[in-house]
Amino acid sequence: MTVISNSAEIRCTPEEASGYLSDHRSELGWTPGIESIGKLTDGPVGQGTRYQAKWKSAPEAVEVEAIAYDRPHGWSVHNRRPGRGHHHDRPAAHGRHQAVLGL
Repeated sequence: MTVISNSAEIRCTPEEASGYLSDHRSELGWTPGIESIGKLTDGPVGQGTRYQAKWKSAPEAVEVEAIAYDRPHGWSVHNRRPGRGHHHDRPAAHGRHQAVLGL
C-alpha cells in the first residue's frame, strides 16, 4: 500500500489550523485533484460529519465520514475508496504549529 504524507509549519493557532483543515469543504483550495465536495450533515464539523466528494480521477463521487475528531489535536476520515486520511497537529518552534496530513 502506498502511503502519502505531507507536513507544513504554519503561523496560526492549532484551533485555526484544525478548523480549516477538518472542514473538508476547504479541500477545494488545497487539493488540485478534487472536483467537488459538499457537506451532507447539519451542524458543526465533528465525529460523524459526512461529505460527498468527487475526485477528478475517480469515476464517481464517494461519501467521506469523520470517524474521529479531537479538535484541535487531530481527526481521521474514511471513505469507501482504499485508504484513510488523518491530520494531527504538533507544536513547532517560534509560535508555529506543524500540521501533518496523511493518506
